Amino acid sequence: MRFARLSSALLGALLFTGAGPAKAAPSLSAKVQTEAAQGGSDDKYDETLPPTVDEAAFEHARMMFGEGAAAYEAGRYPEAIDKFLVAASIYPNPQFSFNVAKAYDQLGDTAGALRFYREYLKQQRDAPDRETVQGRVRELELGLSRRGIQQLAVTSKPSGATLLIDGRPVGVTPWVGETWPGKHRLALRQPGYRDAETEVVLSRHRALDVALQLEARPKPSAQRPAGSISPRPSGRIGMLTWGALGIGVVGLGGALLSESASDQSGISRTSAFFAGVSTMAFAAGGTLLYLDLRGASAPGSDRAAAATDELRLGCWAAGCNVQLAHAF
Repeated sequence: MRFARLSSALLGALLFTGAGPAKAAPSLSAKVQTEAAQGGSDDKYDETLPPTVDEAAFEHARMMFGEGAAAYEAGRYPEAIDKFLVAASIYPNPQFSFNVAKAYDQLGDTAGALRFYREYLKQQRDAPDRETVQGRVRELELGLSRRGIQQLAVTSKPSGATLLIDGRPVGVTPWVGETWPGKHRLALRQPGYRDAETEVVLSRHRALDVALQLEARPKPSAQRPAGSISPRPSGRIGMLTWGALGIGVVGLGGALLSESASDQSGISRTSAFFAGVSTMAFAAGGTLLYLDLRGASAPGSDRAAAATDELRLGCWAAGCNVQLAHAF
């Protein structure tokens, strides 16, 4: 026997009937034995029953139902609604929606009763009392129309999308609420999905159901765009940097040799020339080394990928000049 059949039989002893709260019901064990002897019942609740419900969860749902039924009988309808909704969250079943609708009806809450009667009819399309419930739905829709509003229900796949009606956020899907009849612009926003929009016309006398399918956004490609510059390999020092440092070493060596060979008092012009070249080359080399190391620390960044360096060194009779150009 399929689990849905057994679950329906177990819960059947606990539920209200279409006419109102149930009176005495057979024991659970007797009900199960009867269903087993008859070969089970039709699978009416496959769309709403969870695949598995453990014994503890079932017992909790039964306890919530019992407390809700007692509250209903005592006229404590808000409490009954809360209990039935808790039971439904544990053990989804169309009859719980019907029970909640009955409680809202007793409270005179037109919108609440209409919402859950309609939910009951969606969940159990072959309900034996379908015509009776549909008649009550029409009466409740007429009640809303007299107030200048009508009920709108919006669902989405996946659920949890932010719903905007005429540009105003009103909640997340699945959403049920009331608004004025006429044209409305619906929009859904969900991270990772393309925005969905549609225009609907809400009738003055009939509630409306709208279902939207969200389209997932394509994942960004991990490949680099064609023609992009590859980043510098991590830890690599450019040839220009080595060249600048090398010039600095040669200049320093030339200054030292020139000074040691000179018999003039003070620093000779040759030594000063080599010292100037060495100082500028070391300064340029140090700057290039900093840029190389910074680019290596973030090899995937655009700055490191597109960086180019250019060193210009010039000397004349009046002195020497070093220019460093770094393009980002």
